[in-house]
Amino acid sequence: MRRRTLILWFNWFVDNLIFYGFLFYISDLRGSPYLNMVYMYVVSDVPGIFLAWIAIQKFGRRVPYCVFMITGGVACLLVLAVPKDQTQITTVLAFIGRGLVTMSFSIMYLYSSELYPTSMRNLAVGVCSTVARLGSIIAPYIVMLSQLPGLSVTLPMVIFGVLAVTAGLTILWLPETLNSNMCQTLEETNLAKEYYGFIWMEKHVMNPFSFLRWSSSNEDSSLDVPVPSNEAHYYADADCEEFSVENTPLMSNTKES
Repeated sequence: MRRRTLILWFNWFVDNLIFYGFLFYISDLRGSPYLNMVYMYVVSDVPGIFLAWIAIQKFGRRVPYCVFMITGGVACLLVLAVPKDQTQITTVLAFIGRGLVTMSFSIMYLYSSELYPTSMRNLAVGVCSTVARLGSIIAPYIVMLSQLPGLSVTLPMVIFGVLAVTAGLTILWLPETLNSNMCQTLEETNLAKEYYGFIWMEKHVMNPFSFLRWSSSNEDSSLDVPVPSNEAHYYADADCEEFSVENTPLMSNTKES
């Protein structure tokens, strides 16, 4: 859980820094800052959110987030290859990078809430959002680096690109949550089976209660681990066979005693 939290904190921080950093960076782009603001929202942000919604339904959460962040970071880093007199290309790359990062940011709200159990979900997402505000505080100072003597006007985009690529890679250390049941307690989260593959390549339905198994070495068919008492029925992950907690030997012995 600590690794999961630290990775989410870093990604929330980077998402917010880039999201608001581009708003301050608009004044350094070619053209009217007012029209650039309209283009940024209409051309990149609004369509990007709909595309992100479609992607997470088909390909899961972590892979689309990773792809959007890395491609957005690469778009920002491509300014290093743009000639200084081709400022319109820099503007286009800024719109592309901002749109892709916005797509990732829209996924992060859903993905973070699915990674935490119900007992701490509100608190955990709230802390992640608090860490993200640190990125929005630092964002204008990153953009101001372009105004310092001897530094390039594209330096903020390079910083955004490096951070975006790094954040996109770190998300691969988090499990996929598509089609998985949301855990209720921290204990269930620690015992749940995590899936790190590509969900569209196989029919894989994750079950956080897959740690519940019928013991094949015991004729009494006792459970390998204690059953959480706040659920009436669970499903075995191997054959999806329903069994009742009340009918298990563990619960029967408890009632007799």
